[in-house]
Formats: sequence, structure tokens, C-alpha cells
Amino acid sequence: MWKSRASHVMVVVMGALCAAAALAAEPPAPSTPADPKDYTETPALWTCGAEDWGPWIAECVGLDSEPAAGKWCVLINYNSVAEYYYAFPKWRNANWDLSGVEYLEFKVKLPKGVGHGGPTPTLYLRNQDGPFIRIQPKDRRPVLAKESDGQWQAVRIPIKDDPEWETFRWLNASVKKIDFFEVAFFYVNVPRPVAHYVMIDDVHFGPVQPAYTPPNEQAGDLDVLVIERTPTYERYQLNDYDGIERAVCVNKDKKHYPDKGEEVTFTAHVQNKGKAPLAGKLVWLLDGKEVASGDATELKPRDRAEFAWKWPWDPADHDISFKVTPAGEDYCPKNNELTVRNNAMMWKHVIERGTLARVEQKTNMIGSYSFEDWLQGQARFMNQLFAESKYDFAPNGITARVTIGRIEYVDDGQIAAVCKDGPFRVGEQDIRYDGGRGCTMQTSYWDVGVESPCFLNFVNFLGRQDGAWLHEMSHQNGIIDDYQFITAAVDNKVNGVGFHYAQNGLMGGGEIWPFENPGTLYSLYAPGDVFGYNIVKGKRHGYFGEYLYCVAKENALVIKDMDDKPVANAEIKVYQSHINDQGRGIDGPAVHEGKTDAQGRFPLKNRPVKTPGVTETGCELHDNPFGPIHVVGFNGVFLVTVKPPDGKELYGFTTVQDFNLAWARGQKDKAEIPVSVKVKEKDGEWYTAPPPKK
Repeated sequence: MWKSRASHVMVVVMGALCAAAALAAEPPAPSTPADPKDYTETPALWTCGAEDWGPWIAECVGLDSEPAAGKWCVLINYNSVAEYYYAFPKWRNANWDLSGVEYLEFKVKLPKGVGHGGPTPTLYLRNQDGPFIRIQPKDRRPVLAKESDGQWQAVRIPIKDDPEWETFRWLNASVKKIDFFEVAFFYVNVPRPVAHYVMIDDVHFGPVQPAYTPPNEQAGDLDVLVIERTPTYERYQLNDYDGIERAVCVNKDKKHYPDKGEEVTFTAHVQNKGKAPLAGKLVWLLDGKEVASGDATELKPRDRAEFAWKWPWDPADHDISFKVTPAGEDYCPKNNELTVRNNAMMWKHVIERGTLARVEQKTNMIGSYSFEDWLQGQARFMNQLFAESKYDFAPNGITARVTIGRIEYVDDGQIAAVCKDGPFRVGEQDIRYDGGRGCTMQTSYWDVGVESPCFLNFVNFLGRQDGAWLHEMSHQNGIIDDYQFITAAVDNKVNGVGFHYAQNGLMGGGEIWPFENPGTLYSLYAPGDVFGYNIVKGKRHGYFGEYLYCVAKENALVIKDMDDKPVANAEIKVYQSHINDQGRGIDGPAVHEGKTDAQGRFPLKNRPVKTPGVTETGCELHDNPFGPIHVVGFNGVFLVTVKPPDGKELYGFTTVQDFNLAWARGQKDKAEIPVSVKVKEKDGEWYTAPPPKK
């Protein structure tokens, strides 16, 4: 496992290129600085990946046969239609200021007859912490759509604004702090399973080429893997129920949190993931202030050590940090420190040793070879999304936090042996934690006749935050799929129109205006999700979707046309989504009907629920306009049809999350839910959830 790290670029290339890609010479060693004019002259500094859930693995290799310039070019090979990309440098630690750079220029060579679809090529300028700048062809037009003649093609992607290219900035990204770049390609015009590939050469910024020197891979690497907190107590455990009635907590009389002043212990687990022995100094910090310090004795490669700190528990928000300062050269400084929130939702991850060994052959998003760093990177990025998902009712975003409370290591196959339902249930099996995942490369859980790792293709996702992982971990925290509210026109038997959102959030729905979805799954959280996290902050988990219960005691719809004028004295009918023989849809009869008043207001009658009451997380289910609220959202959509005294029939949609957000904005006793209605133009059209009115 600890052979030369250069070996990962010296792979056997799949498919059509096997015979043509013989290596005539060894590429420059990884410790060689990047060529001042052409980064591909040091191919061992490159890596690659794909935004795909499997089963194909992106590989790259240095070639010295027929380069466009110099001696070396780099080839990427992939076997799917998803986005796949080169990344430079593979350690993702360049720390460049590109404010003086105007473009990235390179040459591309495709097999004869091959072209690319989608916005190809796309350039990402990325920061280790998650922010990025994406530059792609305007209107997603493929620059390389034309079938290749098998010759090198020159491409220039502007860093400065250009009318032919679109620039998108995610999480306040700046060209002054760029750690690496990716050149991404999309699907090609060849079918599976034919291997396709892209060769890239003569890669340089202009007019200034920033220098890069890689880290010393022979050095040690002191890595803070995880910080555990003990003692731990049981999360809430619920009785079995069908989602339509309030769940009952069966362990409410157990202890769920430490008592204020109770002594708790935080234990930092440190491992030397590098190649040389290394010692250091350690320090514990509470809210940024030093509270303990000591020495970390020398650790040999792969050795571990534990360091504990005791603290009288305070349930208020506190950040606990552990930092080790190496006494010598350290390969990856980014993993020398870890910070956790004392009252965060705690996850437990279980890693199969074969998975650990396999994924630690490639660098991750912070440039280390540590799988634990990748897991911590997902939690860190989720907390960043929490902080950035800000709305009028939540100016600080989601104030809860997540942390990895425990990591266990097991033999290959053990996750399947103990958790038949799949690795996503691993965290649920340990009642001391609020969720977690099993980390396995095995595919038996979702096997549909072909190898399909689903959300477990760690090798491809190592270089990026995994939106699918974050989405699924949000379910572990009790947050529902917001796409359950999206209703296709074919499922609406009342008037044959559909409902969706313009800018989906991370959970597949919800309107994140004024933010923009970057076009991938790792978007910000939608307002309904932010409310769901904040309303149960500081509570143990175990419930799912119970925040949907938070609806005012009295509710009324306020009907306005697309010009924001009240639709007065109109006949109104409200239809509700529900489970039917075809799955989930909307049909008759109406659950509410009557007339709007002169201001377009229509009071909704409360409908009875079977099991009213308050959850241990403080969410009350009571009689409301939806009746029994399904915690997955299956019956959470209202189709509203309106017939004015004069004029054509109008329609609009609202969801239970709109009622939740009125509650979040302080309308807990009486709430008014605005519904914008429009004229139906044709069958099959989509109604897009409008952004909130200012």
C-alpha cells in the first residue's frame, strides 16, 4: 500500500486505447516541480475523477507518444456518460492568486469520429474548502461537439468575463484563493461499454503561469482522524408506524444528553498517514482559546495515538478543537487540526478495510491519502452549507452542526453481514448516534444485474464533495426528500399540469431563491430544510420529517394573480396529493372548497388527525388543513383551482412547507399562505413555485 505514490498514474488504460498507450519512459517523479510553461510535462502531478455513481473508475496516465508539445501529455479514460475531469495539482494545495491570469489554454485530442456533448470543456477553479468558480460555454454548447479528425485541437477558456462563456461563483469563491483546477468533459457520442478517452497537453495559464511545487511524499503526515465524545446516550427510538400518524418515542424516559456540569471526555484519534516517523506538540482549544497542551510522541507510519481532554458539559454552542503541530516536515497540514461542535448531531461511520485500502491510493479533496479526511471533508462541507443557507427567517442559516462521533473498522463483507438493508442503515443500528453510514465497495445492496455502487463510488468522488452523500446524510438527520412535492402533469388527474421548482435545493426540491443551484446535487438547503434543522436544534434525532407538523392553529390562503392582485369573490377548490394505485398523485374530490373574499382570502378548515400530540423534539401535530400529515411529504401538496366571477379558471400550488415557513416567520396562531395563480395554457405544462415576495 505504501509503494511510490507515482504509481497511480501508471495504470493500464481500458478499452480502445490499450494497444496505443504503451509507456516508453517513466514520467517525472511526483516531487518534481511543475514545468514553468506546460503542466503536462510533469504528468505525475495530475489526477482525475468523475461525478458519477459507478461502476466505471476514471483513470489517467502520462504518455510520451505523439504529444502536442514537449515530451509528455496526459490521458484520461472513462467509460460512462457522466462528467469526468482532470485535476491539477493532485494534492489540491496550490494556493494560487490568479487575479493576474486571463485564460487557461490547452490542446485536446480525441479519437477519430468522437465528439462531446454538454458544456464541454468546463473549467473549475476550486478551493480546498469547497468554493469554486465554474466557467463553461454559453448555453451549455459543446465546444468539442464536432466529430474529431483525430488531431490535436486548441482550446482557450477565459478567466476574465467573456460573452461566449458563462461564469458561476459558488460560496463566494475568489480567483485570489485557488488551490487547484479541473478541466471537465461530458458524455461522448459513443455507446457504452466502449471506452472513450481524452488526451490533454500544453496546459498553461496566460499571460502568467503560476508556479507549483508538490509536497514531499516521503514525509510523515500527522492526521487528526476523529474526535469522540463520551459518554454517549441514546437518541430517540420510535415505534413502528406508517408515516401518516405521529410516531411514539419508546425510550423517552432514558437519558439522552449529558447533564449541565457533567464531566465529558473528548478524545482525539491521531494517525501518522505518512511515510516517515513524526512527533509534535498538541493543543486543545475551547471556542478558540487554549485549554490544554502537551506533546505528541513520535509516531511511526500507520501508528495511532489518542489524546483526551475532560470538560464540564455546557449545552450551549461551543467549538472544541484539537490541533497538532508537527515537529518536522508534514505532508498535509490541512489534516493537522479538527474542530467539532459540542452539541452537534453525531454520526458513526463503519469502514471496511478493503475499502480503506483501495481509496487511499488516490488523493482526496484536501490532497491527502486519508479516507477519514474525505469523511471529515463531507461533514465540514455540510456544516458550510448549513451556514450559507440563509433566508429571511433564518439570517444565520442552519445553526445546528454535524460531527463524526465515531469511526469503526471492520473486515470486508462484515457490513453486509450485520446490516442486510444496506450501508445507509449502519448508523441507525447504534442507538448512541444520530445516524451514519457504512463504507463499502461491495454492490450487493443495489445489485440490478450490473455492478452498481450507487452512492459508494468513493474512488471517483474522492476529489470533490459528494452531493449524493450529503443528501443521504441529511436523511439520517431526519430531513425529507423535497422532491416528494414535485408533481408530474401525468400524476395530476384534476387539470393535467405539473408542479416543480426553478432552483432546487440539496434535497431535490424547495425553492432556494435568491440563490442559484450550481447545476449539481450539492446545492444549498431550501428554506423548508433550514426550518426542519433549526426547529429541532439541540435535540437528539430518531424522528423523520416531524417538522412538517409545525402548522398554525388557523390558516387561510390568500389568492393573487400573476400581477399580485387579489382574486376576489372567486369559487375555489383545493385538491390534495396522496398515495394512489399509480404511486402518488392528485385527483378528486376537493378537500376544501368555497369562495374567496374581497381580498382574495380563503379560510381553510382544520381536518382531524388520529394521534395529536407533541414529539420529543417539540413539534406538535394537531388538527390542520392537511389532516394527518405524512412525514415523507406524500400528502403535502395542495392544487388550488380558482374560478373568478368573470374570466378564465386559474390554478396554483402550495405545499405543507409553505405552512411550515409561515410558522417559522412567527405566524403560529394564525397564518396566511400566499398562492399565485395563473391561467392554464396547455395540458402538460409546469407551474414553477414563485420566489417569495419581498
